[in-house]
Amino acid sequence: MSYIIKVDHQIHLDAIKPTDKHRYVELFKEKEIYDHTLAIPFPYSEADADWWINENQKS
Repeated sequence: MSYIIKVDHQIHLDAIKPTDKHRYVELFKEKEIYDHTLAIPFPYSEADADWWINENQKS
């Protein structure tokens, strides 16, 4: 079952999918993201995205 949370007409949140990997690597590579979170590694790599996607598909 897939859920979508609509934040507004431009932003929505949905299930984590393997096709999201490119965007995770692109967006989370910024040091500012690392500086403001406790769990996102820096530098963020494709291996980090693979781990995140795999962990979230287990449930």
